[in-house]
Order: sequence, then C-alpha cells, then structure tokens
Amino acid sequence: MLPPHITQGSANTKSRVNAAIAGGGSDYTIQTGSNLISTAVGSFPVASTSTVTDTVGSCALNCFSLQLNSGFFPTAACNGQPNCLGWEQFVFESPTWNVPEESTGYLFIEDWLLNYSPCPSGWNSYEGVDCWKNSDLSSSVAFFLVDLTTLESVVETGAAASSGDSLYLTVGTKAYGYKNVQSDGITDLASHWNAAQFNILGSSGGATLDFNGASTIEVSLQADDGVLTAPTCQAGGYTAETNNLSLVAAPASAPELTYPSILYEESNVSGLGSPSCDAVAGQ
Repeated sequence: MLPPHITQGSANTKSRVNAAIAGGGSDYTIQTGSNLISTAVGSFPVASTSTVTDTVGSCALNCFSLQLNSGFFPTAACNGQPNCLGWEQFVFESPTWNVPEESTGYLFIEDWLLNYSPCPSGWNSYEGVDCWKNSDLSSSVAFFLVDLTTLESVVETGAAASSGDSLYLTVGTKAYGYKNVQSDGITDLASHWNAAQFNILGSSGGATLDFNGASTIEVSLQADDGVLTAPTCQAGGYTAETNNLSLVAAPASAPELTYPSILYEESNVSGLGSPSCDAVAGQ
C-alpha cells in the first residue's frame, strides 16, 4: 500500500524566521549557490524530547514526519506553464502506535509541480493548483515505527542523480531504504538541487507537530556539493508542515562534518537566546 497521509504540501517560501514555530516557511535552509547538491544528510545530534501530538485527524499521539526537502526549482516537467516550479521531498512518515491499521512507518519520495493545473496524467491534484506524485507503489518502504527517544540515532539521507534518486533512513547501526528508486527525469532534481531543508514535523496536509513537554532538538543538515567551503544558512523553508518548537540560539560551536553543513536548535524551553544558525565548512 502507499503511505497513509501521503500529501505533505508546500508553503510559499519566505525569508524569515518566526521564533514561535519551526518548519513551514519559518525555518533554516542550507544554500549552496552554483554548487549542485548530490547528497544531503539530516540528523539530530542532540534530542531531548517529550511525546508529541499531530493535528491531523486520527493520526495523533507520536505521529510525525521526518522531511528532507529540496528547494523549489525550474524544471522542464512544467511544460511551459507560467510560474511553475519543481520540488522534491524525501520523507519518512511514522504513524501513531495506537491505531492498529497504522502500525508501520513509511519511507518514500514525493515529487511536485507547483502552480500547475490541470495535472498531467498520473499526477494527483493538491488544492487545484499544485500536482504531486509519490514513488512507485512497489518502492515505498514499510518498516517499524521510530521511537522519539531514539531520535539522536536517526539519520535521513537523500540523493539525486541522473540514474535515479535514492532515500535511506539509518536508525542506530541499521540502514533502510532504496537506491535509484525514483526516476530523476520526473523533475530532474540532480540538475537543479542547491537548497535543502530538514526537520521533524507534522505528518501531512499542513499539520503541526505539538511537543507536549520540555523538548530541545539540534538539527544538522549536510550537503555534498562537491566543495568543502561553508554553505549559506538562510532563513526560510518550503514545506507546509510545522512543529511547535521555537528557533533559538545555535550551539556555541558546531563541529566540522564530512560535508558542508548547517546546525541550528529549536526548543520550547525558555531563555535559550535569539534564533541563529551555524554554517560550517566540510572536512
């Protein structure tokens, strides 16, 4: 079966940071300019979390999505439609534990044509103005749900290549996912990928993920763009889903990782400073 709650939804990109909420158009994104990203890696180096409640229908307690999203980009798939842009999401969706029919997490890729109507054959319409398509039925990977207490051990990796796009989720020492699952020809992300966003958010349809107690999370996002120089950390975001954590001051120092990266922190604990973000060169 295809993942439940499959439509993530897009937000209008706005260069801003809203200290009262993370995700949506108020977040931090990694920007690599003219250097194209081949692989992006999202993780949570520090994660002290409580239970969460999702605002979408029956998908309630401990239901969330991990989203590694590209920026919006021009694509030939728009077929000349004015103001149309492509967009790609690498998604892990973890449904609630207490609904038997939703006892499985799903890993899938979702492609978008924004400002495109009517949708091409094989695409689904979103609110009559955008079109979306998930990775093939046989390619959606179903496995166990991710416990929030293990968030520090979770790594999500998305890759784009002319041969196909790939998605992996690592939990502890085990990796799950698929290689070249989605034809890159759908939107040709590999030729345009120079911005990305990563976070833990509501499950779908513009949902907000509410952390029910004290929670603080560091968000790390690496981008293999072929160079080691520090990227730009830019205020703004792409997805419609959010969480209820505030963006706060970044860690005092951010480590150098394999690829150029950004690091920021979000929390519902008071007194952690004004929003900021670290941009760090690769090793």
